[in-house]
Amino acid sequence: MLLKMAFKNMFRHKKRTFLTMSVLVFGIYLAIFYDGILKGFIEDAVKTYITTDIGRYKIYGENYFKEREDNDQIEFLLEEDKIKEMLADEPFSIRLSFNGTVGNGENEIPVKFLGVYKEQENSIFQRDESILSGVFLENEDSVVVGSGVAEALGVKLGDDITIVGRTVNKSINAYDMKIDGIIKTKNNLIDEGTVFLDINFAKKFLKTEQINDVVVMSELNENKVKIMKKSADVISYEEELEDIIELMKFKGKASNAISYLILLMAAVGIANTMLMAMFEREKEIGVLMAMGMGNSRIVLLFVMEGFLIGVLGSGIGLILGLITNSIVSAYGIPLPVEMYKEMGIEMLIPEKMFAVVDLNMCLNYFLIGVVVATIASFYAAFKATKYNPIEIMRN
Repeated sequence: MLLKMAFKNMFRHKKRTFLTMSVLVFGIYLAIFYDGILKGFIEDAVKTYITTDIGRYKIYGENYFKEREDNDQIEFLLEEDKIKEMLADEPFSIRLSFNGTVGNGENEIPVKFLGVYKEQENSIFQRDESILSGVFLENEDSVVVGSGVAEALGVKLGDDITIVGRTVNKSINAYDMKIDGIIKTKNNLIDEGTVFLDINFAKKFLKTEQINDVVVMSELNENKVKIMKKSADVISYEEELEDIIELMKFKGKASNAISYLILLMAAVGIANTMLMAMFEREKEIGVLMAMGMGNSRIVLLFVMEGFLIGVLGSGIGLILGLITNSIVSAYGIPLPVEMYKEMGIEMLIPEKMFAVVDLNMCLNYFLIGVVVATIASFYAAFKATKYNPIEIMRN
């Protein structure tokens, strides 16, 4: 009986109810959309980093990783034979990484050099499949440059470039090299700032027989990690990407704050709607009280109205959010990569942003909307119980 009355009362003033509900719909929709996009971005970024650059584990020279922003990686070297022995049964790629510059005689840009074994690097990252033109490291005296590096220098396949870097002895070395291949991965950080070298040439260039960077694509057991940590930094992809993930989560919290602000506005709107309904139905409330309806049932009547507004508004927001996230999950949203590049933003930027359809998360936001709407109706409900039915009937 009360539920039927609450449903009828809710649609007495359809426009007012619709306007009140629309704020709730928008708040729930926005919260679901933001959350889906954020989770999609993080998942896609983590997957791209793993499959294009860092694998599931990275191994560095001992004590390098903690202060990596200030450390020079070529000062933290590893014994190659020891690494091969410890990783004998694992899929891995041994590298020699260092910073330097490449130039074409007119322009010069900073890059990261990666000396790699072709077979190992291909077994982990399938670099051959990402080659735009040319080949991936067929010759020891040639280089493969990222597509962004080639574009920045205005060079093409077969052109000569000069590579410059500091050796392990802290002397400056330079070589003229021929571009054997141009590569474009899904990782813009590699494409915009990486040059691949044959590792044997990289060792000669740096004047060392050691290495400083190993990628492992499999899950390592705890005992193996403990043993390796005695002489090296063994870093999981979660640790490697911790700062990026935390940054994205912080941005997500800021976005969610907007959604919660909208929900707060919806709560104020619903409370206002309930108060207006209470004043308009003053005589009805008096009659119901005179007929024996107790305060608890009067409160329940108004709370049910708020509850129904919450269910309907949150339900519409839930459905719209699920539809939107499903579409974005399937087709993605194109991102202005060039604009970010011009702004100097140095982070992985996918060409498209995809959403994650998380039913548990969507249901949580639905319940939040229902609870907000229900709580917002309590003030008007308790206010209605203060009426004196005798005075109302006299008036």
